[in-house]
Amino acid sequence: MRRGQFPIADPGFRKKGINMKKCVTVWNYPGDRVENAYRFRELGFDAISWLGSEFAALTPEDDERVVAMLKTTGMQFTVHSRLPDPQKPEDCEAFRREIRRVAAWQQKYGLLYSYTFDFWTDEQTTLPYLGEALATLRGMNIVMACEDIPLSKSQFREFEKYVHPRDKFGILMDIGHMNIRQRCMELIEPEDFVASFEALQLPIIEVHLHDNKSFADEHMYLGYGTVPLKAVVTGLKKKRFDGFATVEIIQRDWSADQTFQYAVDSRDMFLRCWEETTI
Repeated sequence: MRRGQFPIADPGFRKKGINMKKCVTVWNYPGDRVENAYRFRELGFDAISWLGSEFAALTPEDDERVVAMLKTTGMQFTVHSRLPDPQKPEDCEAFRREIRRVAAWQQKYGLLYSYTFDFWTDEQTTLPYLGEALATLRGMNIVMACEDIPLSKSQFREFEKYVHPRDKFGILMDIGHMNIRQRCMELIEPEDFVASFEALQLPIIEVHLHDNKSFADEHMYLGYGTVPLKAVVTGLKKKRFDGFATVEIIQRDWSADQTFQYAVDSRDMFLRCWEETTI
């Protein structure tokens, strides 16, 4: 099949008014990232998420392949990274190189939609690095967000010290992590999940979709564990979510074909639930 004939497999959700981007983390699948992106487009995905450390290491030749893929497929592009450990100077310098790399790439190609971050270290000492990223990329038409933070009003007040009113800034909600967090707080009823979404102080620009049994971050396909999908969708709809719905399952002892199929099945389960849920 010739490239450029997209989409080859479309589950039909777009025709029914679902405008969110159907995204997938290409780094979690076996094989070449760019070839994976073409395959996912043929499977009906219209956006990809690239790992920040891998993106920073792309060569000029790699850049040409990525840009050609994005232009050929029309897919939208997001990069997911990690804020550095302030106690590790090498992490901080690598992070600054990555930010400069993203800025140069966006100035040249303008194809990056969003840039999101994991937040693994102390909030007070790590936030200045988010501030550096925001300042460097301000005005480049990039949506930015951190994963699972800020969740509270007090955290939001700390973020306000670094986020400019002109910034396109929101939150990335990881649904698998949320499932564990709600269980730890003994807030496991559907209305508890909905209330957690409603309490967010920022717009949701992306969700990471994967499942677990609420005790470990397993990154399994939807339907495997205890994620209350209807409650999640209800909460997202109440927040008027219309961003990137990103499948983030991790390959286990499955064949390559099974791995891709689980991504498709998880996406379709989420979108069917979205279509069937009213608020």
